[in-house]
Amino acid sequence: MRTLLAHRDARFYLAGQVLSTVGDNALWLAMGIWVKILTGSSSAAGLVFFAFTCGILLAPVTGFWPTGCGAGLC
Repeated sequence: MRTLLAHRDARFYLAGQVLSTVGDNALWLAMGIWVKILTGSSSAAGLVFFAFTCGILLAPVTGFWPTGCGAGLC
């Protein structure tokens, strides 16, 4: 791990990945809170997390996986 962190580019890459992951998780948390505020329903807020989780878990089953140039992975 020290060898990896000795490289400046690796540190920038890992820092970017950590910030991206935190941002993605904060988005879904904020969305659940926003739904709770707008609707007053805890179950509707819970459905936000359910829908997010279903999308992740069903992606390999349904065959929809973001790959190729359409997903910006060129």
